[in-house]
This record gives sequence, structure tokens and C-alpha cells, in this order.
Amino acid sequence: MTKWGTVGTALAVLAACGGAGSSAESGAEVSGDAGSEPVAGAPQVADSYQRSVDEAWTLATAGEYPGNACAALQGRTHGVLRGDDEAAKVEARQAIEACGVTVGAKYYLTYLDKVASGEYTCRDFITESAKIGVMVTSISEDDEAATLGRRERLVEAISARVEELCPGVARVL
Repeated sequence: MTKWGTVGTALAVLAACGGAGSSAESGAEVSGDAGSEPVAGAPQVADSYQRSVDEAWTLATAGEYPGNACAALQGRTHGVLRGDDEAAKVEARQAIEACGVTVGAKYYLTYLDKVASGEYTCRDFITESAKIGVMVTSISEDDEAATLGRRERLVEAISARVEELCPGVARVL
């Protein structure tokens, strides 16, 4: 297991145990089970993963870290990615991409809005951005190229806003 796999496994366990940042603790409202009304703006994924993505999106749009919701989703993809069903693997990877990249970008852009408003500083953002690696790492993939690709896409999605508000910081993401 890679070092990223170890971090992801720890987060999945934390999320499964109701660790800090879960929607129940934060008070964020989350859409119901698969088949319920989608959360506005949330990326659409396979029904079996939609609730987790909706929860993560809801947290991200509220400016709350969605990493635990994404870790819980990754925990659910673990067996699928180790299995033989190629179609199910594609769905699992799409859900991991949606949570790590699309939801991650929404969270960081929302966080940057708080930097723009003066609620947070660029130094706060630098500290918070240390979690980018956790957002894009899958506990079930030993493929570092997939993790690095997700990281690049997330950083690309936020770097213009980072550079606008915190010049020079985008280079170190």
C-alpha cells in the first residue's frame, strides 16, 4: 500500500465511525437515498454513490471540509475496485473523480470566497490546501498516476482564483 493509501484508509475508517466533519455533526442538510431529488449543482454519479457525493457537495458549498464524506465513498468503492466487474469499476472511479476533483474544487473555491471576504487569510488557505492530497487519493487504487492526475485537475480548477487572491501560492499547490 502506498503512503496515500494509508492516509485514505485512515480517513475512511474515521468517516465510517462518524469522525469530525460529518454532516450529522455539522448540521448540513443532505439529500436522501439514491433515487431522491439530486442536490443542485452536485456532480451526477451512479446511484450507489450519489448520496455520498451529494453529502460532500452540500458540505463543500457550505464551506465545510467534505473529505470525510469522500473518504466514506472511497471506502464503499474499495471492494468494487478490487473485484472483476469492469462496469462497476468505471462507476466507482467516476464517483472518486467527482468527489475528489469536482467537489474538492467547489470546496476550495468556496474557501477562497471567504479569503476574498476577509473571513480567512491566504495563510489560512495554505494550511487548508495541505488537505488536497487527501481529497484526491483513493484508498483502493495503488495507481499513483491516477492520484496525481486527480490532483492536477483539482489544482487546475482552482489555481486562477488562488493566484488572484494569494499571488504566488498557486505555484506551491
